[in-house]
Amino acid sequence: MNLSNIEKNWNALGEADPLWAILTEEQKKGGKWNLKDFLLTGEVEVNKIMNKLNLINHSELKFEKALDFGCGVGRITQSLCKYFKECVGVDIAKSMIIKANEINRYPGKCSYILNKEDNLQLFPNDEFDLVFTTIVLQHMHPDFGKRYIKEFLRVLKPGGILVFQLPSEPIENDSFTSLNAFPLPLEAFKSEITCPISNINIKPNETFTLKVKIKNNSFIDWPSIKTNNGQYHINLGNHWYKSDNTILLYDDVRVNIKKGLQSMEETFVDITIIGPSNIGSYKLVIDLVQEGVAWFSDKGGKVLKLDINVQNENEVSNHEENTVFPIMEMYGIPRMEIEDLLRMEKGRLLLIEEDYSSSGWKSYKYFVTK
Repeated sequence: MNLSNIEKNWNALGEADPLWAILTEEQKKGGKWNLKDFLLTGEVEVNKIMNKLNLINHSELKFEKALDFGCGVGRITQSLCKYFKECVGVDIAKSMIIKANEINRYPGKCSYILNKEDNLQLFPNDEFDLVFTTIVLQHMHPDFGKRYIKEFLRVLKPGGILVFQLPSEPIENDSFTSLNAFPLPLEAFKSEITCPISNINIKPNETFTLKVKIKNNSFIDWPSIKTNNGQYHINLGNHWYKSDNTILLYDDVRVNIKKGLQSMEETFVDITIIGPSNIGSYKLVIDLVQEGVAWFSDKGGKVLKLDINVQNENEVSNHEENTVFPIMEMYGIPRMEIEDLLRMEKGRLLLIEEDYSSSGWKSYKYFVTK
């Protein structure tokens, strides 16, 4: 995904549900985040970082100016204001910056800047005492991630601290690979499928791809089945319904989820679908199926329902924002590559600790000075 697409994705997410787009707790989807509770999560996170810096005992750190990269609506930026005299939040999405300014509790010392470039040239060298970013670099291609890490070190003051979080590689679930296929018991069909959007406008017969999040809500692990010619495999599929809820096309696409899921574990899966040929309003239902056994919804699993509006080509092309399907792609950079990059850029590692904010990925938080 290029930088322009990242901008469009996060702009759309910011317009639809900005708080949930940043902290994707399923029960908070649809504008259900309480703003006070949301901002409190930033305070908790920043307090943990400051406590960690105290343990590192890095006496060169000054508390003058901090940068929050990928600030979103300013959850972390505002919390940093309790420690630093001036805090700057930077984000690629205009919708996020607008919301950040709306809820800014520290207008005298906290500011937000829109930056659509693949660099931080809007800031001079040696500008910030602290550069902080979390759950941001994981949503962009590693080429961009590495470029920004170099920029973080450039704008960091000598003796300052760079703190960034980044996944290293996906966690392999080999222990849940089964060579003996079997039907799941009834209690294992508790599933949940979510997507950050609920309404899509497309042209007739248009092909589109959605990235959906699948969660095993049961207390039973779902094994990854590799035998029996596909029997008992767990796949993602979809159905189409007309506006009057009658079936248009049942059992359309199949996509294998590719990995076993432990109890309460989540994963992301891309599903590519061809839309209906006739103009009108439709309901797209996405469900899981264990082949040869049952659709998960028939045994209590939760489906994903999306409203699909099939419009003529002129209507869709005149509204570019309607053709953006916001997704949260996940990327990682192996830890060894990060360590090599930091050495090349004259960054000195103070601490690396495991981070658990990226479900399904081995992730780290890096504390660096220069």
